[in-house]
Amino acid sequence: MQGIIDAVRAANPTRNHQNIHRRFVKLLEELGEVSEAYLAVTSAANAKRKTWDDVREEVADCLIVALD
Repeated sequence: MQGIIDAVRAANPTRNHQNIHRRFVKLLEELGEVSEAYLAVTSAANAKRKTWDDVREEVADCLIVALD
């Protein structure tokens, strides 16, 4: 995890990095939502009634957080 945080800091040294750990946790949360949607869509039961549009939406959210 520290290696990823160091890479983010190096990519934009002028950015305020006070809350980098919180942003990293937010990214992990978004990745979990991508995983949840994907698992639901590829499940025979799909109890949560997710669609591929839901997966794409979660991936977009993840990219937005990652690019922040």
